[in-house]
Amino acid sequence: MKAGFLRTIFVAVLLSMACSGTWAQNKTQAYYNSHEREILPDARTAFKSGDYARTAELCRWHYIIVGDRAADALRDQAERCGQYASRMAALKDEGKNSEAKAAAQALLAINPDDLAARKLVEEIEALEKAEHERELERQRELEKQQELERQRELEAQKVSEETAAVEKPVEESVKEVLDIDDTPDRPVTPSTTPARKPASAEVKDNQFIVKAGATLFLKPFAIAPGAGVGLYNLGGSPVGVEAGLYFGSLAEKTASLFGLDAAVAFRASGNIYPKAYVGFFSCKSSVTGSGTNGLCAGAGLTFLVGGHFAVEAGLKYYPKVNVSGTTPVSTAGTTYDFPTPVEVLGGGIAPMVSIGWAF
Repeated sequence: MKAGFLRTIFVAVLLSMACSGTWAQNKTQAYYNSHEREILPDARTAFKSGDYARTAELCRWHYIIVGDRAADALRDQAERCGQYASRMAALKDEGKNSEAKAAAQALLAINPDDLAARKLVEEIEALEKAEHERELERQRELEKQQELERQRELEAQKVSEETAAVEKPVEESVKEVLDIDDTPDRPVTPSTTPARKPASAEVKDNQFIVKAGATLFLKPFAIAPGAGVGLYNLGGSPVGVEAGLYFGSLAEKTASLFGLDAAVAFRASGNIYPKAYVGFFSCKSSVTGSGTNGLCAGAGLTFLVGGHFAVEAGLKYYPKVNVSGTTPVSTAGTTYDFPTPVEVLGGGIAPMVSIGWAF
């Protein structure tokens, strides 16, 4: 009896709430003109239930009837939620689940009570979980197939090795029975001792070389003496390396020059070594002390006479170089040193020669 009574009360409450919600939806602006205190509560109820159009409408009526902006914040939230709800539904219809889920989560951040958004998030997460589980299952199946392939390969290799181990003794036994000599016939040639090459044709491994020479600059004319070392026939190969330095005065001693070179040599034939150069040089003004740096490159040829005496000739290209200098200028009977650039290298090809000795 008591249980039946409680069930009757519960049903009555539900019917009352349903009727109250329906009645709130049917209230007109004319009704709220005389019941203005019900506008905001009904707007909040509509907002929680996800009826954002009704919420915005009630907020507008509140401003019209009451005359203050107490409902403006709720109206802004309802309009934003309405935009998110429309976007969420459109993206879901287009099959863009990730974007629809993001829109639903943005809506729930404003209205956590929105049942439609919550349901959509739950559905998409369930789909994502199912897809993740399917992907894991596919990965496990792929790994299983790969493992089976590896086992088949190992078994095939094992069978091949066992077959080879069985066939080899059989072949050797057949050869012993038939007395077969599988060594190919080789022609018998008289023993000869190779003639010794002349000293000039012998090539030594890791041959060390020292040299001295000079670079000739043609415009303006200057000579820069220098020295270098090298190592040819590295490890028995035809490749060799060199390094060298040079120094001197340029443009009638208005600037000093210092340079470093590196080269790679290659034994072409006998004792002839073509080579390629690359270098760094620095020109420093003797007047102001300022400097200019640059790069040069070139090619050359070294010939070892008798395998030891080295003669080298080559060409290097230098860019045009100016340094800071001064020019005397006379004005009103007074002479001044006026700063001016001085060309110390005209740019172009500079020949180089050197001699040396190889050990």
